[in-house]
Amino acid sequence: MPLWCCPAASGTLDELADTFSLAMLDLQKKPLVLVNQDGYYDGLISFIDHAITEKFGREAAKQKLLVARTAEEALALLE
Repeated sequence: MPLWCCPAASGTLDELADTFSLAMLDLQKKPLVLVNQDGYYDGLISFIDHAITEKFGREAAKQKLLVARTAEEALALLE
């Protein structure tokens, strides 16, 4: 079962950062579904791409981050 994050309070961002950090270290094997409703996380996704480009992250970890624009799309990613 993948892990879920969606726009919410700073606690959600903290949980996302923790989980994504584990994925970068290859300690988290599950995919992470990020619901990017109305582009809420566009800046964060750009930052992650930049970190990978600058060798502060791994492309393999980014592959575990499944991005959906709606809850329906997130559910479809799970099928």
